[in-house]
Amino acid sequence: MTFIKSRFFFTLFLWLVIVLFLTPIQSKAIEGLPGANWAFLSHDIHGLTGSGGMGWIEQGVDWVKLPGDIMFNTYVEYSVRNRTKKEEYYDVHGPSVGLKFEKSYFDLGAHYYWLEYPELKTKDSTEEGYEITLGWFYTKELKSKSSNLFIEGFPFSTWGRLSHDGNGITGSSTMGWIQQGIDWFILPGDIMVDTYVKYSYRGRTKEEDYFNAQGPSVGLEFSKSYFKAGISYYWEEYPKLHEKQDTAQYYLGWYYYWDLMKK
Repeated sequence: MTFIKSRFFFTLFLWLVIVLFLTPIQSKAIEGLPGANWAFLSHDIHGLTGSGGMGWIEQGVDWVKLPGDIMFNTYVEYSVRNRTKKEEYYDVHGPSVGLKFEKSYFDLGAHYYWLEYPELKTKDSTEEGYEITLGWFYTKELKSKSSNLFIEGFPFSTWGRLSHDGNGITGSSTMGWIQQGIDWFILPGDIMVDTYVKYSYRGRTKEEDYFNAQGPSVGLEFSKSYFKAGISYYWEEYPKLHEKQDTAQYYLGWYYYWDLMKK
């Protein structure tokens, strides 16, 4: 634990010095100082792996826009993930520093991480290493402006991430989802009511028994501004265990983005 804390606070201090130094600089020197916070909390009625939560907070620097409208960014991040059952190789937290190239819906990069697996009571409960990642997020409103449908919208979205880590405790991994929703109507307070169908997947190359999973879900969601809350029913398969489960899940999530150069 001391290992993780010392690395984290040194990394955070160094990055804060960089950010505070860059903030007064004229906007022509760098492109931006973007940051974001994402989190997802869930409670399963039944299930093999229980209730859980995950999230991250990130502060970056957009240094320069390369030919082809590709943004070069460096960042510092702290992430956490946990659940109430089968948590040994799932629960993890720690900082990382990285660089990435962003264009349109995609980002390609690499980061160096310092992680702790708190439920592993062995000398191998901490690790550090590098990881190469490719990620994407795409969303599109499928309802045309000229449509006579009585609904508010017909949003489609997909998210995914591939990572290569040859030396880590849990190896290389992939995860993602694809979702189609219907925005039915807006409640007082500008709260959107949405139903959706979704297919999710995740997998990795080591300690995968209670991690690798895939399956569909249907849900009802209420969203406003940066927040969303809802209930879903999912069917999930664990291929390494040859087991399946289905259960309801309540959840709360949020995503907030900022740029320290924009007032």
